Amino acid sequence: MKNCHLIIAAHDGIVTNYTGVGTIIRNTVHILNRNRSRLPRYCRVYLATIALGTDSPIFNNDCFEHATELAVATGGRLIELYNGTSEQDTDSMWGNGQARHWAMSCCSLASCISVIIPEVTEPVVALCHDTDFLFFQIVKRQLKLQRLHSYFFPHSTGINHGSIIRSTPDRIRVEYENSCFASIAEDPNATLCTTGKWFTSHLSQVYHAKVNPQNALPNGLLFDLYADAVHAKSTTQALREICPSLDEDSRIIFSWGRCSRAKGFLPMIQGWIRISEDYKKHVMVIQMPDQSGEPEYYREVARIAEGRRDCILLNAFTPAIWQTFLRSLSTDVVCIPSLADPSPHTPLEAKLFSKEMNYCIVASHIDGIVECFGSDEAVFVFDPQKPAEWSWRLRDALQMESATKARMAAKNAASVRNFNYEDNFLKFLNGFVLPHLTNEQ
Repeated sequence: MKNCHLIIAAHDGIVTNYTGVGTIIRNTVHILNRNRSRLPRYCRVYLATIALGTDSPIFNNDCFEHATELAVATGGRLIELYNGTSEQDTDSMWGNGQARHWAMSCCSLASCISVIIPEVTEPVVALCHDTDFLFFQIVKRQLKLQRLHSYFFPHSTGINHGSIIRSTPDRIRVEYENSCFASIAEDPNATLCTTGKWFTSHLSQVYHAKVNPQNALPNGLLFDLYADAVHAKSTTQALREICPSLDEDSRIIFSWGRCSRAKGFLPMIQGWIRISEDYKKHVMVIQMPDQSGEPEYYREVARIAEGRRDCILLNAFTPAIWQTFLRSLSTDVVCIPSLADPSPHTPLEAKLFSKEMNYCIVASHIDGIVECFGSDEAVFVFDPQKPAEWSWRLRDALQMESATKARMAAKNAASVRNFNYEDNFLKFLNGFVLPHLTNEQ
């Protein structure tokens, strides 16, 4: 019997995990590992990512081991790609955000595929994640494979949430995206996929891309990875081990995410310090690891927090930190301040961890965040770029009665079941991927 081949390409999540895309890929690998019996008997799985040394500070051994397990068990392999960068950091994995580096990684992927899959009549499905692998649509034309179908998940775009294209790299990125979307639309063996309703609308309205809402893989969480943490209760001592400057009776306003201007931490902290003198027991704690190639943004936020008793900035990725704060009864408010976020995980994590907690979620009313909450499950900030609105909404949250917060938490804990990524991915696997691999189309 002929082999069939499943290729997953991503810059994060295979040997690293520092972005939301990385979490999606990590979860995908976990699901495939424990559902290998659902794959065709002779299906080989290949995981392709940018080459990275095991001594790199961003190398994630857990992701590497699970990816290796999947590849070895199915007779596939890990594929190292080359994108023309030289550093071993997150910015290089992302190709420095430049289309020319993304094109190089896609050419590298095509070259590897031509070598590892010499039989041109065997079925092949490629799942290409994020903007940097859109260009595979262009270079795959030179492959001789007769039964290749590609699914593209852009996850982000150069034009986000009303942004204005000001620089040459921005213009080049948008031109790159437009050419790829146009090519996908004309190719019966390519499918453009999204992770939610907002992003589908965004691609259709802003890029005029042809997106079928049925071709969606909704974002979500792999709940069992949080099984222990979500039932734990954090002590004051645990909080003070992370932040020694906290007092025994400190009350917490918490937010977390990668260090990026798109995450909106700056207007949030500016809004907080305008009113913090009215809430002397409260401290805003922001977990914002400086690993996303925007060090100037980190310094900008750090300058505000420096020397203040009411702000603490944590430059650490460790998931145990945000999990500790979300399971603490000292936490009164949890903030999701993103300015642009098509498929976020932080609001889903806030929902999941809110069970039996007493914090109010304050969230930007933009992009994919809106899809995560019902109208009575969060306090919304409708213009998250304005510090004044953050001041207003934080006051609302801090003055909210405990009974109201408890009702919000209960509703979030119940509705988070709608965001089960394993259910979503297996539905996508069964409905789209397997028919191509087994020729049951």
